[in-house]
Amino acid sequence: MTVNSLSRPLRVAIIGGGPGGLATAIALSKIPNVSVNIYEQATVLREVGAGISIGSNTWNVLELLGVADTLTSGHPTWVILNMNGRSGEELDRREKPRNLNQRPPVRTQRTKLQSALLAHVKPGVIHLSKRLARMVDKGHEGVELHFEDGSVVTADLVVGADGIRSEYLPEIREALARVPLGGWREFAAFAGPELSQLTAWDNKVVLVGDSSHALSGAFGSGAGFAMEDGWILAQALAYWKNDTSKALPLFDAIRLPYYSRMYAHLSSEADKRAAKLKALGNPTFDERVKNKIITDGGKDMSWIYKNDIGAVWNEWSISDLPTKSNMRLDIFILSALATVLNASAIPRDVSFANDSLVKAEDEPYDCRGSIMCATIHVQACDIAVNSKLIRDDEPNYGSIG
Repeated sequence: MTVNSLSRPLRVAIIGGGPGGLATAIALSKIPNVSVNIYEQATVLREVGAGISIGSNTWNVLELLGVADTLTSGHPTWVILNMNGRSGEELDRREKPRNLNQRPPVRTQRTKLQSALLAHVKPGVIHLSKRLARMVDKGHEGVELHFEDGSVVTADLVVGADGIRSEYLPEIREALARVPLGGWREFAAFAGPELSQLTAWDNKVVLVGDSSHALSGAFGSGAGFAMEDGWILAQALAYWKNDTSKALPLFDAIRLPYYSRMYAHLSSEADKRAAKLKALGNPTFDERVKNKIITDGGKDMSWIYKNDIGAVWNEWSISDLPTKSNMRLDIFILSALATVLNASAIPRDVSFANDSLVKAEDEPYDCRGSIMCATIHVQACDIAVNSKLIRDDEPNYGSIG
């Protein structure tokens, strides 16, 4: 969809007022002819959680957003010390190199980051007590958002930024509760068929942050990732003059290979850790903890923690935008989720809160890039249908950050 030929602005509805949603609103507010609104389900906008780490990658995106100087509090973390919480044994100690020309890595309160972001969001943009009930695809008219208070709004682009803990698919939670318990819940977290095409809602819905790529704190930089997503989305829209049919595939092409690399890294490290534990025979709990710390440490993770999202954008050539001939969509579907929903695509005009999702026989598939095509709902739950787009000529992000 494109509205660049119309007099009215591109209407963007952001679902969720966390760091990802706020950063997306700030970035989009810098684009001409864009109207942004944030819809937050909470009655009071407050951040949940105690502390948050701000590393180089997060500072980089905060600088681009114009927020870095507003975030003035935090304790520099030059030394990382891992200890056994039960015995007090020091397991690993690492000191970060200091660069006086860069902002130091800090540990601060999540509320401080939120306050810094809020200071740059225009008045009237945030709407509280707006819990999304369902979405309806209205074709060229946009996407209709129905909220539980009875209000209805229409947007040209919906940005899902409400994180990992949505309550909109109670059927999934109920199903997962029935999974047999052992030492761990026994179901495949990433299993299912590889599909070649999915419905993409004509590039009218996109997810940022944990809504699309929940990492469960694996890298300690979730807020930074979400803000990077929002900033890249804004650059893609600006480049294509608010034409979502071109901007969203570009957003996907830049960001999804990056997350593919993260998931591949996690899988590889899990295999290495499992092999070491097997070699230990029957390790105690303390031995398992020590093995995890030692296995995780010492890796070159600069491609994440020193990622310069501005450089990523500047070095991306529009000629690298993948076509259908060189794209592959890997769809990882949770076994429990697939059992309940029996779905491989999102039909139009559906209530996400109540209806099962079943592919219509005559529904055309489109793989032009919206992340929504591979996620059950803009309100993503703890366990969602996730996708990753891997280009055959995937760029080496290690060379740019």
